[in-house]
Amino acid sequence: MTLRFKNTTVTISFFFAVCICLISIFDKSKMIFLNLLSAFLHESGHFLCMTILGETPKKISLTPFGMRIDRSEINSMSFRKEVLIALSGPAVNFLLSGIFLAIQLYFKIDFSKFVFINFVIGSLNLLVCEPLDGYRATKYLLLQKISEEKTERILKYSSLVFIFPVAFAGFYVLIKSGYNFSLLLISVYLTSFLFIKQKSI
Repeated sequence: MTLRFKNTTVTISFFFAVCICLISIFDKSKMIFLNLLSAFLHESGHFLCMTILGETPKKISLTPFGMRIDRSEINSMSFRKEVLIALSGPAVNFLLSGIFLAIQLYFKIDFSKFVFINFVIGSLNLLVCEPLDGYRATKYLLLQKISEEKTERILKYSSLVFIFPVAFAGFYVLIKSGYNFSLLLISVYLTSFLFIKQKSI
């Protein structure tokens, strides 16, 4: 399904609709649904920040892996604005985590899963590993001071440094839980992304 709002095209994947139906039926713990919701709200933070700063996204895609925002090829944003856009996603997750933690403490309603998921998503996205938000924010901060070549070199090594603790934590969580391999899968994704980029250079 494709919708259009002014200059932005919104596409809803068939598999996204199927996944939502399956999740509503089989996800008794609501963890998958909460992960998708938190990822959606994370991307909404980027979208809102872009809109406030005067940029209209070219395309928004809803897929089983969350919401993806494709930006215009012509980018007139300053480095400082790019930093704000990169950090707006994690900021939304931390804000939601704090708000629902306060509600839980005050009203004694259990929002612990939603609080935890948003905190983890926000924290993971701050890692200085491509293609995460922390990488993008650090890139534009560095470009204000040093050349693009030096920036890329610094970020390549920082990605390697950050991937190792994520991989170690992934193995630890998998061994302790016996089934939870999500963090390990993230480390594999980050490693493969770095490897593919290195091969393309």
